[in-house]
Amino acid sequence: MDKGDILSTVKSANHFNMSGRVLFVKTKVLGGNEVYKIFETVKWANLNFPLNSFSIQIKSDRFSSSDVLPTLELLMYYLASNYPNLWKITFLSEIVIKRNVLFLNSLLKDYNGKMIGGGYVCHFRKKYYERNYLRLYISLNEFLEDNKSVSTYCDEVFLFLKHTSLDEETCVDLFDVCSEVISNVFDHTESDCLIDIKFTDVANKRKLLCINIISISNVYIGSKIVDLLDTNQLVNYSGSDVVLKAFKYHSKHFSENYNKGSFGFVCAFQNRVSTRSNSKQSGGTGLTTLIKRIHGKKTEDSYFSYFLSGDNMLSLNTQYLVVNSDGLIGFNDSNNFYTDIPNPSIIIKEKQTFPGTIFSVNLLF
Repeated sequence: MDKGDILSTVKSANHFNMSGRVLFVKTKVLGGNEVYKIFETVKWANLNFPLNSFSIQIKSDRFSSSDVLPTLELLMYYLASNYPNLWKITFLSEIVIKRNVLFLNSLLKDYNGKMIGGGYVCHFRKKYYERNYLRLYISLNEFLEDNKSVSTYCDEVFLFLKHTSLDEETCVDLFDVCSEVISNVFDHTESDCLIDIKFTDVANKRKLLCINIISISNVYIGSKIVDLLDTNQLVNYSGSDVVLKAFKYHSKHFSENYNKGSFGFVCAFQNRVSTRSNSKQSGGTGLTTLIKRIHGKKTEDSYFSYFLSGDNMLSLNTQYLVVNSDGLIGFNDSNNFYTDIPNPSIIIKEKQTFPGTIFSVNLLF
C-alpha cells in the first residue's frame, strides 16, 4: 500500500476537537460513522502536525457491526507502515475489553494503550489461526507475483470452516462466497486484502459466524463499469448487453441517492457482467454467486450484514437477494433489473466515501 491508497480519498476534518494530541471518541455504540470520522481526523492530524505522536481514545460499550475492529486494525497498520507519526489506540470501556466476543483475539486488544509501530506491522502480517478464529492478510504484490496465492488462502478458509460445527453444504456455500469476494478484491479494487473470520458462542446455545473481508483502495466495485460506459468501451466486455439495456431505464431515474456510480455497483453483482480483460467470450458471474449463497441464511439482527465499496452499500437483506429467471437480481420488489431501480433500503448511497471495500456478513446457526 502507498499513501495514495487511502488518505487521498478522505477529507481532512477535526471532528473531535482534537487537542493535546488526543483524539477522544465517546459514544455508546462505535459504528461506521465514528470510523469515518476517525479516518478524517487522522488525516487532519497528519497534515497539521507532522512527525508528532497521537493517541486515539475510545469509550464505547459495543460495536455496531463485526467489521469495526478489523477496519480499525487495518487503519492502524496503514498508519504504522506509511507515516512517521506514532499512534496508539486505547479502548477505555471494560465492557468491550472483557465481555465483547468480537474483541477476543483482536490485535488491538494486544496493543491496547501501546504505541503502534514496527512490532504491530510484523504481527499484522502474520497469518493467525485457532479453533474459532482465522485471520489472513494477502498483499497485492503477492497476488501479482503468483495469483495462485488467492486459491491457497481460499483453501485455508475452507479448512477453517470445515473444522467448525457447520455442515458440509454450508461450508461449501460460504467458501464460494469468500472466494468470489476475495477474487473481486484483486480483480476490481487493486489492493491488499484482510480476511477476518470469527465463530463464537452466543445466547441460547447458538453460534455466530462473522466474516469480514476488507481492502483499502480508492478503486471501488463497479467504478470500472462506469469508466467503460463513459468511454464507450463497454461493448468489448462480457455482459455489456445487460448493462446497456438496463442503463437506458436506470439513467432516467438517477438522483442524489442513486447515481451512475450506484448503477455500476449494482451491475457488478449481475451474472455475466465482468470488467476482466478479454472477458468478452469467457463471461463472468459478477458477484451473483455471493448473492445465491447468502440468500436464505439467517443473518444476525444485532450486527448489520452488508457489502460496501466507496459510498455505495448493498444491505444483505435476503428478501431482495433473489436471482430471477434471467439470471439477474433486481434488488427491488418486482425483482426486475431492466424495468425498476433498486429499493433505496437495499442499495444505499452513503454520505461519506469509505476508502476501500468491506464485505461483512454475520450469520446465526
